[in-house]
Amino acid sequence: MQFKATSLTLSILLFLQLFVGQISILRAETQTIILAADSWYPFNGDPKSEQPGYIVEIATKILSKNGYKVDYQVMPWARSIAEMMSGRIDGIIGATKEEAKKAIFPSESLGIASNSFFVTSESNWQFSDLTSLSSVVLGGITDYSYGSEIKAYITKNQNNSKLVQLSNGDSALEQNIKKLMAKRIDTLVETPEVFWSQIKEMGLSVKDFKSVGGTGEKEPLYIAFSPKKENSNKLAELLSSGTVELRKSGELNHILARYGIEDWK
Repeated sequence: MQFKATSLTLSILLFLQLFVGQISILRAETQTIILAADSWYPFNGDPKSEQPGYIVEIATKILSKNGYKVDYQVMPWARSIAEMMSGRIDGIIGATKEEAKKAIFPSESLGIASNSFFVTSESNWQFSDLTSLSSVVLGGITDYSYGSEIKAYITKNQNNSKLVQLSNGDSALEQNIKKLMAKRIDTLVETPEVFWSQIKEMGLSVKDFKSVGGTGEKEPLYIAFSPKKENSNKLAELLSSGTVELRKSGELNHILARYGIEDWK
């Protein structure tokens, strides 16, 4: 009986060693992926929120299934791009191909962005074409794309504060809205979903603002991965195939519905 008990004890110990070893291997295989961007809700928002942004949720769901842990961080957009391009973080959320030309992009987009001009409700200014901007002070955000036409105008006039003023930081859009209300700028350019979400976040009335047109340009949005990271191509492929699977299964629509967004395809 003593021999049998000893054998059983050894068997249990061997099993526990194998089990712990297997857990250690799994933990070792789990890699943390750092994704960052400035707050741009509903695409990406507060990392601590139950609704951190639909692109964040999509990335987390897909990458976690493939053994990765997503660490989503909020930082100024210009810094996010610089950190990604240098390889200090793995990727940036909500990027266009114009904003990060040398980055690694998935084949599947994660949204579409268009831009409109916004003014206070009392303003009589209306956007017609780029020449109409010569009579106003335009507010924007450093290193945002805004489409080729608006970007070209901003690049040409960014050193003239009587035509263009750019904000930076974690709350750049909030800064621009406050400047608009204080009449330090006459209009700002932003993606409509993001602008109206920010107005609500700030506790302001939507009746105090209005959209006055845009260029009509639309740009696909992606998670752009660092060209300095060895696994960037793999991550881009996983995100692309995972997005296709989520769309086929209906899970994508379920995520988007939580944000009041429809599938962009």
